[in-house]
Amino acid sequence: PTIGTYLAGALPMLIAFTVDPWYALWVLGFVVIYQQFENYVLQPKLTAKTVDIHPAVAFGSVIAGTALLGAVGALVAIPAVATLQAFLGAYVKRYDVTDDPRVHGGSSRAPGRPLPSRIRRLVKGPRAAGRGGTEGTEGTEGTEGTEGTPDGPPPQR
Repeated sequence: PTIGTYLAGALPMLIAFTVDPWYALWVLGFVVIYQQFENYVLQPKLTAKTVDIHPAVAFGSVIAGTALLGAVGALVAIPAVATLQAFLGAYVKRYDVTDDPRVHGGSSRAPGRPLPSRIRRLVKGPRAAGRGGTEGTEGTEGTEGTEGTPDGPPPQR
């Protein structure tokens, strides 16, 4: 596969050489440019779609395989990376990233804003949301005078 383009370009180059040697040089230049385009752009994209790996990973694996093992490494690189990816996908635990505030322990209320009274009742008991005494209100520092306030905007009149 690596020398196929050059072998296919030999006949047009010979025919062009019979007309003018400069034409043969142009044909050789086209064949070399096409070969490089095919090796570094087309092949990684097509192979990546076939074996379901990212084109950049396919490209990098071909470069690394060529640097390590030459032409054999270039041919073996993508199947080796696809095998490694399949192995890792099957046997390594995967963690998903989420923006859900329930996962991060956050809430939708602004920091420093008191809990609505109905939630305070659930968290601290029925006395936490009432108007009298301090029983059951531990941990609600900074919320003085907020018991009994409406949970939303004031009603429109």
